Amino acid sequence: GKGYNGGDNFPHQIMAEPIISEPGSICTETYLILETFTNQKDAIKFARYVKTRLFRFLVALRKNTQNMSKSVFAFVPLLEKSIEPTDDNLYKYFGITSEEISFIESIVREMPGD
Repeated sequence: GKGYNGGDNFPHQIMAEPIISEPGSICTETYLILETFTNQKDAIKFARYVKTRLFRFLVALRKNTQNMSKSVFAFVPLLEKSIEPTDDNLYKYFGITSEEISFIESIVREMPGD
């Protein structure tokens, strides 16, 4: 699939906004299916995780072109269900320092709706 091309200036968006599709949907290689869920609540929560700067920073570490494959998600950990996926929560949960946060936020811009 194709990823978001942010141009030459940082911070970048890294990838397009996630799409939550209806049950039984199919897609072409234009899109990657990151996960499947049995209920919409879990799908929405996962989409919020995908939109975090931390998630997209970890993708950026492995994404060196506009093209994306499932391998670019290798550094992204599965998130415990009890964690609300916001950058502040993730930074605290993973013990990310203020210097590391500044670096992440210099590379990855907020996604619309964050």
